[in-house]
Amino acid sequence: MTGIFTLAEEGGKTHYTATARHWSDEAKAQHETMGFADGWAKVAEQLAEISEAEARG
Repeated sequence: MTGIFTLAEEGGKTHYTATARHWSDEAKAQHETMGFADGWAKVAEQLAEISEAEARG
């Protein structure tokens, strides 16, 4: 799997994009079964929490 992560300014906020590219359909299915999608969603939530806390000072 290759992970691609980008952060871009958008209207005074940060737009976060995460993309996963798998070598095969089987590898993608295995990662889905392992719960990777839930993990990536949690990463995004945690990043937002940290960013918002930093913005508040």
